[in-house]
Amino acid sequence: LDVQHFASIVGAGHAITSPTELEPFNTDWMGKYRGRSALALRPGSTQEVSRILAHCHARRLPVVPQGGNTGLVGGSVPIGEEVVLSLSRMSRILSLDETAGSLTCEAGCVLETLQQHVAARGFTMPLDLGAKVVRDRVGVRVRATANPNPNQVLTPTPTPTPTPTRALTLTLSLSLSLPRARALTRARAR
Repeated sequence: LDVQHFASIVGAGHAITSPTELEPFNTDWMGKYRGRSALALRPGSTQEVSRILAHCHARRLPVVPQGGNTGLVGGSVPIGEEVVLSLSRMSRILSLDETAGSLTCEAGCVLETLQQHVAARGFTMPLDLGAKVVRDRVGVRVRATANPNPNQVLTPTPTPTPTPTRALTLTLSLSLSLPRARALTRARAR
């Protein structure tokens, strides 16, 4: 599986081959689905994702991307011996422009962390998933921008004294990793 090559991309500690350490990558959170992958990679950047996918494409190695592995249908669990591409290290909040109300983060950010970060600054995330994870299968950066209606009052959770917050409107900015180790970026407001 070219473990040494992958380790040169992500670092030896992020190319996982131990059966014990692979267990959470090969099993969904409910224990309903099981895979047999012998390798999980934890890239730390979109560039590393691009290099991994270019190598897998050139050698025709199957890949299963994995965010929080919290889905209900087993879509992120390898069905065979695919290379697991875990986005868990890509969890940085890159910027929050409070004037524009624009948040940019990496694909592996946990939604609860984002909610706490923006709530401390008077904003609320426009997205609420039961899994509390904002991740996409190809290394997507999630971007949220300010609601055009600043008079709208929302509270993220019921509190004894509701605090007015500015709602954010969701915009997805995709950073796709293409087979030739190039990145393609597109943005679209929702």
